[in-house]
Amino acid sequence: DWSSDVCSSDLKFLDLINKEIYFNNGQNSTIMSTNEEEEAPDDVQVEEQNKNHFKITDEMHVKLEGLKELLGSTQIGDLKEDEEIKEICSARTTDYAGKIFEKMGEANVSCVPLYNARTKKPEMLVDYLDFLAFWAESKQEGSGMDLRNDKLFTHVRCKQVANMSTINQLVTVREYDSLGTVITLMVSKRVHRVCIVDKMGKVQQFTTQSDILKFISENLDYLGTIGEMPLSAMKIHTPMVKTVLTTDKLYKAFSVMVAKKFLGVPVVNDKGILMGELTCRDIRLIGLEGSLFLKLLAPVDDLISSTKEHKYKVLTKAKFSDTFEDIIVSLADNRNRKVLIVDDSNALLSVITLTDIMKVFAAILS
Repeated sequence: DWSSDVCSSDLKFLDLINKEIYFNNGQNSTIMSTNEEEEAPDDVQVEEQNKNHFKITDEMHVKLEGLKELLGSTQIGDLKEDEEIKEICSARTTDYAGKIFEKMGEANVSCVPLYNARTKKPEMLVDYLDFLAFWAESKQEGSGMDLRNDKLFTHVRCKQVANMSTINQLVTVREYDSLGTVITLMVSKRVHRVCIVDKMGKVQQFTTQSDILKFISENLDYLGTIGEMPLSAMKIHTPMVKTVLTTDKLYKAFSVMVAKKFLGVPVVNDKGILMGELTCRDIRLIGLEGSLFLKLLAPVDDLISSTKEHKYKVLTKAKFSDTFEDIIVSLADNRNRKVLIVDDSNALLSVITLTDIMKVFAAILS
């Protein structure tokens, strides 16, 4: 057990978790935002940063008519082949959250649509960040729940956990909606996935930003000169990156995700060198059983080492000299949510997320 060497003296943090969960400002982070205002969900850039983003000129719009036509004529239901469509893992709003967490791990899915038992229609989504947010708020409110035993989620219904993170809420589309419509919807609603429903309202499949990027990576000729532009010229990156240290406690790192509404956060050492990434899905490797609290007292590096050992994820890295086309291909191949911009020494400089890329295509469509 990678958490077996947790120091018993760390238990003194039991009464301090409350402050750490909601008021941690990442003072030990090597690279961090100096803006103390509330940040937008999961790496979505704040409005001030949007002003520095890549602008589509009138001349570019003319040259990108082919891409606009492609996105406008492709139906979202045609994005995946039949063999690529997985059976949807679903639950009811009244199901117990602990069982659904286990079900998500067994099915290897990051979210589950929740149906109303009476109407038989989907009402909300629950994902891993919701579970983390619920755990955090339970301690914040001093609910009396013992976070060191297995009772936290035993008697909790899914509807109490769903949407706790307030991001990636349920957004539905029909299979005949265009790719362009879905891209615009994702950007305006600030979601990373939409649910394709049938005429009865039942969820048939998910379409994610990664699915859209894969389609675009297969049609790179439509990007024209934009695809050849270096990242330094496009300016779609996040200039300030929120990070955690390898020596930070896991609960502190996860609390950053909850407080800032991030799905993941880069991990660096004390010299700012990129060592890995921690995502809300990594809580699957911890589990929500009785030792959850003790495991969250382990250092981030323990979990990062575990994910590398099991080849759990591959980081997508790039340099500012790489092109827009380069990162589209890399992200599509690795199905990652972000590309980490580093220098020659592997020091983390910046981040470009799928949301940043979707905003480029939304600007083209407009």
